[in-house]
Amino acid sequence: MASFNLVPRDGADFRTTLESLQLNFDFSNDVLEALHKAKLKNLEEFRYFFESEADVGLWVQKLSLGDQQPIQTARLRRTWAALKVYFQHADAGRVKVAESDLDDLLGESDLRDMKQSFWRRYKTRFPPELYPSDSTLSRVTRELSKRMLCVFSVWKVKSLQFQLVSTSKRRKLGDNLFTEEQELEEVVAKDWETYLDRLQILLTAYALAGVIAVAGGPAANNESTVGADTTQFVHVPLDVVMEYFYRAKRSVAQLQPAKRLQWLQHRDLEERAVWVSKFRESTKTLGQVVREVMNLRDAHWIPSQAVPAAPAGPDMVQTPPSKTTNLGGGTPPPPNKPSSFQLGSPVNGKQVAKVMKDGKRLCQDFQTGKCAKGGQCPDLHKCGVVLKPERVCGSSKHGAHNCKQKVKACPESPLMTDLRSSPDHVLAQAFLLCGWRLPGHPGALPLQADFVVASSEVPPSLVGEGPRVFNDGRASVVAQDWAVGGDAVHRAVHMSGPVGGMLLEFSHSQPPHQSPTVCEASSPGLLWCAEYDACCWGGAQCVRRRFLHNIEEITRWPPLQCHHFHSQGEWPGAIHQPALDVGLGAAEYTAPMAFAIAVSASWWAARVGVAKLRVPRMPLAVCVGHRDTWAALDPCALRSQALHPLAVTLGIQPGTSGAFALVPARRSVSEVLRDDGTLPWRHLYIGQGHHSHRLARTVWASPFVAGHNCSFEESLPRYVQYVRKHLWHLLPALAGQVLVVDVVTSFPSEADALAGLFLEALEATGGSGWPSNPYQEVGSSTWTPKALGLATAPLCDPSHVFSGFLRQEVLVQAVRKLFPEEWLAGFVFPCIEDLVNAPPFDLYPRWVRSQGLDWSGPQGPAVGPASARILQRAAGQQEGALNQRAALPPLLSFGLSDDEHFSQAVARLCAPLPTEQPPVLDRDLAFASEFTASHRLSLRNRRKQSLGALKELKRRCAGLDTHLRKFQAPPLRRVTAARDIGLVAILVVLLMWPDYALPFALLAGMPAVGFAPCYGIFPQLEVDKIEYEEVLGDWRAHNAKVLQSIGPSRDDDFLLSQSTKDFESGFCTPPLSKESLLRRLKGRPYRLIPRCVITQSSGKQRIIDNADAGGQSESSRDSNKLVLCSALRPGQHAQAILSRVDPADWVQIRESDSLESGGEDWPDAYRHCPMAEREALACLVVWWHKEWQAPAFQIYSGLLFGLPLAVTSFNRYSRFSEAVSRRIALTVVSSYFDDFNLVDWASSKGSGQWAVGEVNRALGTPFAEEKRQPMRPHGCFLGLDHDLSEAVRQGCVKFWAREKLFTKLDDFIQQALSSGSLKSGQASKMFGLINFLEQGMYGRVGRGGLAALAERQRSPEAHITEELRECFHLIRTVLSMKPMRQFWVTDPPVQRFVAASDAAEEARGQGTGGFLLVWQHRFGQLREAFVAANPEKLYQLWVPGDKKIAQLELSMVLFALVARPQEFRHRRGVWYLDNTAALMALIRGRSDNPDLARMSQLIHLCLFVYQCWVYWEWVPSKSNWSDAISREGVSDPWHQANKFSTFEAHFPFELWELPLGAAACVFECL
Repeated sequence: MASFNLVPRDGADFRTTLESLQLNFDFSNDVLEALHKAKLKNLEEFRYFFESEADVGLWVQKLSLGDQQPIQTARLRRTWAALKVYFQHADAGRVKVAESDLDDLLGESDLRDMKQSFWRRYKTRFPPELYPSDSTLSRVTRELSKRMLCVFSVWKVKSLQFQLVSTSKRRKLGDNLFTEEQELEEVVAKDWETYLDRLQILLTAYALAGVIAVAGGPAANNESTVGADTTQFVHVPLDVVMEYFYRAKRSVAQLQPAKRLQWLQHRDLEERAVWVSKFRESTKTLGQVVREVMNLRDAHWIPSQAVPAAPAGPDMVQTPPSKTTNLGGGTPPPPNKPSSFQLGSPVNGKQVAKVMKDGKRLCQDFQTGKCAKGGQCPDLHKCGVVLKPERVCGSSKHGAHNCKQKVKACPESPLMTDLRSSPDHVLAQAFLLCGWRLPGHPGALPLQADFVVASSEVPPSLVGEGPRVFNDGRASVVAQDWAVGGDAVHRAVHMSGPVGGMLLEFSHSQPPHQSPTVCEASSPGLLWCAEYDACCWGGAQCVRRRFLHNIEEITRWPPLQCHHFHSQGEWPGAIHQPALDVGLGAAEYTAPMAFAIAVSASWWAARVGVAKLRVPRMPLAVCVGHRDTWAALDPCALRSQALHPLAVTLGIQPGTSGAFALVPARRSVSEVLRDDGTLPWRHLYIGQGHHSHRLARTVWASPFVAGHNCSFEESLPRYVQYVRKHLWHLLPALAGQVLVVDVVTSFPSEADALAGLFLEALEATGGSGWPSNPYQEVGSSTWTPKALGLATAPLCDPSHVFSGFLRQEVLVQAVRKLFPEEWLAGFVFPCIEDLVNAPPFDLYPRWVRSQGLDWSGPQGPAVGPASARILQRAAGQQEGALNQRAALPPLLSFGLSDDEHFSQAVARLCAPLPTEQPPVLDRDLAFASEFTASHRLSLRNRRKQSLGALKELKRRCAGLDTHLRKFQAPPLRRVTAARDIGLVAILVVLLMWPDYALPFALLAGMPAVGFAPCYGIFPQLEVDKIEYEEVLGDWRAHNAKVLQSIGPSRDDDFLLSQSTKDFESGFCTPPLSKESLLRRLKGRPYRLIPRCVITQSSGKQRIIDNADAGGQSESSRDSNKLVLCSALRPGQHAQAILSRVDPADWVQIRESDSLESGGEDWPDAYRHCPMAEREALACLVVWWHKEWQAPAFQIYSGLLFGLPLAVTSFNRYSRFSEAVSRRIALTVVSSYFDDFNLVDWASSKGSGQWAVGEVNRALGTPFAEEKRQPMRPHGCFLGLDHDLSEAVRQGCVKFWAREKLFTKLDDFIQQALSSGSLKSGQASKMFGLINFLEQGMYGRVGRGGLAALAERQRSPEAHITEELRECFHLIRTVLSMKPMRQFWVTDPPVQRFVAASDAAEEARGQGTGGFLLVWQHRFGQLREAFVAANPEKLYQLWVPGDKKIAQLELSMVLFALVARPQEFRHRRGVWYLDNTAALMALIRGRSDNPDLARMSQLIHLCLFVYQCWVYWEWVPSKSNWSDAISREGVSDPWHQANKFSTFEAHFPFELWELPLGAAACVFECL
């Protein structure tokens, strides 16, 4: 490789330069003389003397050098190559001119001369607000003089007015050494008018800087000729730049105001970027460049009048369904947010805005008169008192605290008017239930309303000569107030006013922008156009509907495209039927749809200050599942009859009159709790208890905890069945009461379920009497959603007959909906009806039905709230208590006396601990577990039959995949070449998979940057959508910054090999030079992402694309919360299987069978997930090419490592493959990204692993053979080794971290000790590794004693302290003991206990304490009471301090463990304490207090040695039945009255100073 460092600098004598080159590169004298005779003047000419290396060889050949020709050719080529690299670096260096050089101010004389020359030439003045400041003028002058013109941001342009009113402070750093604080940017409104003003200032600055005369120009008298080209006389003529300015001003004025700014900014930046390119690469003046570019790009400044067609098909799936439509003509509107209005904290009882409608932020400190920033405050100093909806006072003379404006009172009930006057008023009634007012009677329409609903047309049957009676027997309403056509639109616009809400409905056959009435009516601003299929909002028919609106909350609805199974009579034209031409049943809104509009409008009204409304949640939209059973339903069951039950589900009162007034109201504790901690009269707490309020539990508390003993989806149905069975006779007592829950969430609560049951009983009897108990066991065919009041589906039960049979035409229609209509037009589907209605495809739906679960809706993974997910991850460990999110509800109610608490604690003595509860799993994992357990002896044959059916389905549908590939871009086709996308589409439909967009995404590309919508298979997160343009951002400046950071590194060889490998695998383009990339993109914008290499501790290297440096991470918005399994999943698999084994089979299984574990892994998993080119251009990879010695660029078609959205996009397919493996391969399997773990019977001979492998091979994603873990009792998953050898016989799975992780940790420790240094980064790595290893340890043994290591993470020190040495010794001691984690998969025959302990400290250094133990024995109970002996001696062991009550409380546990070692061994029990610090030290296994940390460490070590499980529970002091003995000792009468034997307990003082290993030996000997 030639070295550019050997190239000398040019001198006055070029022969001397050539001789230096000869000395460095050793070419001959003949070559030197030949170069000299070529009359080259400098190295620049030498650089361009040859065009290529081949030209060098031809030139040397002419010299006739004989045998020396090859070597001399090589040396001259090396010289020429080094020269090229030398000039490349020189050019790059010129680009990297320091910003500080360009920003230096010109001298006063230079500025004065420039301004005088400008005046003499133009005799023109500009006002200060339109005249450039000296800093701006200096900047552009230096850009022109250095020919370093930049695309200067107009928002950074400063005016002379800003210069005059701002001050620059000097700060003294030393003698004669000062620095000036950075000048603040001028605060201006960012609108199109201000942009033009800033642009004029910048152009004026160019004219001032370019007033210099052109050297060698025509005579000055020629300039006086009319039409003379002024660019020939001065560098930047004023008339040229003003011509550019007035063209911009004239063009932007033709657009609507809402989109002018973005259009103007885009056009201006594009054109000035061309200026920069042409000016830098030529010797022309800037004036000549501006004139030339203006003529070339003039057509770009003509506003287009085209209105874009609404995208169809799956585009709505990839992006949110709401589309912005400009109804007044002009160019396609940019992504906009019509209103960013937000309320802040009230001031003096007045509503105060935080963000105004245009996005400008108001200073909240200014509102209260406390802002001290003055003019430097980034927020506006204007009064934010809300006078009208979205309108503020706006005065800059006072804040909200001094505002004297009269504020219009916010009405409690806003006014809604429905101009359509629908037959049964479903929408109007929904608004009424949400707290809105309606007009008094149909003939009295108001002049103005807060929200107006209208329709552009009405069915002919509803006006004129229409019938007086509908088909269902009801009389039609034929009145003069029916809104028809354009008149309705006009009335809606005028009635809603400038700030009111509006919804205008249109039929699907009439696009809104084709309606002149609508265009005229909506001309003042923009409306959104929303489309939806009626069946997604609880309708029976698939009817496409459309409406316009101005409610931002509606734009946040999920995609609403039908992917249901519908009956044959509705298709093929069902999805194209006009909304108002399908009869009364489909024309009227369903109850969920009506409430969706009403709730969105209510949230909008509360946000903008129109009214105060309390509407907790939205109804649920369902786009997947069966609707073929709904065709025969009475339309009223989905509409008027569903209104009140659905209102209850949404947390709304179903009415205030008649029997509806008796339905219990619902409130949260925080809303109604009094200062004394009690509830008002007729308020009933029905929660499970919480430490924050400590209200007593009532009979209505649910015994089910979502995520702990049932799934979130099952918790309310189970509670309903519990109430029906045990509490039905008590329901009448709830009439008129207020049900109080811990918190009101976005999901229905137990209070909503009770209110729903109460309403159902009222409706069943017509309000008279109380119906008999309708209890049925879970799983019966009469279990219905109506019992919950969950009216997101029909409130009658269509599932009394299991009609899971799928007809060919129904299935075909569902598959067609997955893709744009034209893609499958004319394609003939093979007959698969016989396959899909037989095993294995119908096994899972039938199992779901047999469990009494909803089989007609989406069948995806559990997506419950965060509270349920936290509990699911506990996996046998106690993760929290008190107010922590991971805390379970208290075992016993608050508010109990000590006697009541004791009796209830003893009553549950034999009950399993909460941590013994089996894990809550996905439904299909439970199905696979039950199938594996119940068909143990026939699994191999059944799996072979299942795979045979799947392969036959794949064979028949092969043509579908071939046909779909015609619509796939070639780069994406290479990435997904092995996948059978046609089979994926069929299975998505058959599985009723919620992520119905997956097949289309595999064809068109998955989201990689920007916004990712919710896919329905992960919990949803509320995020703001980000547009593609925002992702690109200032891409030119960003790309320049990234390129400056790209350079040689030690990993260049690995970068080159891996990037080339990706190209050879078809994942991306070949490495491209900058010139090749620009030719390929043809002016399209792109954003770079730098590629780097990370080296793992094992020495393995991986390429990573740095989305943080590239900005892609910051500009990504993911609506999905990724939920994955833990490393303990093999144990959960074993537990799921064994818990479903028939008791009669246990003897045979223990004698002849066992469980085995295996693993699989996908190769290049990320790269095989496609990414569309548009997405790829926003993350275009750049890296340093070692051979080119220049940056190389690659456009990828497969997902990149390092992109946040790529993680979610990849796991979409991972979760789908997991579901297919469970439901089709009939195997217990789980995935974590690309890693799979499966557990099966040893008698199955690996058939489960074979079946999962064949399923994925059929899908086109085979596993890597070299990464396979064969089926055996031992395995490894996610870094933890697991042992299933004793799972069947002993009921326990053991976990322990991989040996190389311990070796790695020991190397860290040894390196730190040998070097005597441990920096914060190394400490963080060690701490993280220890936390991971703790997953595989018993209890909390591995958590204590790490305080020194934790503190070093935040410390700048590096030396090894004595505390760190002790910490290292502790870590090594724990690891040498190998405290393996035991995961119990069956219930062992253990004895149990219950304990309570307490301590008291009446005076300093004078503590007392005691504890009570109740042991379970074969012949009853053994009760023992202990009084702590000499607890005052403990103070000598602890750190000096005033109060030691927490230490005393915790020491009682250690007292007890040492007092009865044999009794505690192999037992499980509950321990009650009333000190929160001691409790949390026990649960966490560590504490910031060294005394608590040491005792916690000894306690958990003792529990490990004893093999004892304890569940720690907090008890109020008034309920603690050990309180008396802790104070009174042996004279306590309570323990004597309850037949406790009394003993004295002694503290193990010797253990305190012993090393951990020695302490463990002592515990073993006790």
